[in-house]
Amino acid sequence: MDTYHKEFKPKSFWQRPEGATGMIFLAGIVLGAGYLIATNIGWIIGLVSNTIYLAVLLIVLAALLYMVLDPKMRNLVWYGYK
Repeated sequence: MDTYHKEFKPKSFWQRPEGATGMIFLAGIVLGAGYLIATNIGWIIGLVSNTIYLAVLLIVLAALLYMVLDPKMRNLVWYGYK
């Protein structure tokens, strides 16, 4: 029984099949977001130049960051993906 624990190493998330798919989707999202930011940089600068829009934009960004960093939200997305 003791040798079984020494030989058995659980795979990390990125080594499992859903990890490879997740990596592809993550790369697509990052590339898509970069493309959207690059093509709309003038509109983004105009939006940020207005103080009221900047405040609303920062609130929305904070809400998105909270959802990404919140462990409960990450688990919800992970279970939905599985």
